[in-house]
Amino acid sequence: ILSETGLSPSSLELELTERSLFADISKTAEILATLHALGITIAIDDFGIEYSSFGYLKRFPIQAVKIDRSFVQDILLNPHDAAIAKAIMTLAHTLQMRIIAEGVETKGQLDFLAAHACHDIQGYWFSKPICLEAITELLQQDDPWTKSMTDRLQSTITPD
Repeated sequence: ILSETGLSPSSLELELTERSLFADISKTAEILATLHALGITIAIDDFGIEYSSFGYLKRFPIQAVKIDRSFVQDILLNPHDAAIAKAIMTLAHTLQMRIIAEGVETKGQLDFLAAHACHDIQGYWFSKPICLEAITELLQQDDPWTKSMTDRLQSTITPD
């Protein structure tokens, strides 16, 4: 498919849940090594809510972790959620992994995550899910934020 579309493998990120990594560990390790060798990024979705074995972070070629929204939701109110999110970010930084937080809905959550050097944010704070036509219209607006997002998207989807 990468050959057919001309998409650079480095522009493709596959998100796998922790649960899916454990279906067949040997086979998973083999497949992920092959995908990694192609240059495809592998991210663990819902990190911290399933098995959370640190052993597979060493065994599998993982480049990114997604902090589950269940930890982000009350990050400012629940010290345990804040501690878990900080621990995940510290671990990811130490292992030189990209960090993605999902479920960001408030400026306070955004500020907390930014203060701890979270790389990417997903959630309603930016936008609720929108259809293709709406995102196309949004990206055609002439304002600095839209321009920077458009440039970023173009650099991501333009083959190397």
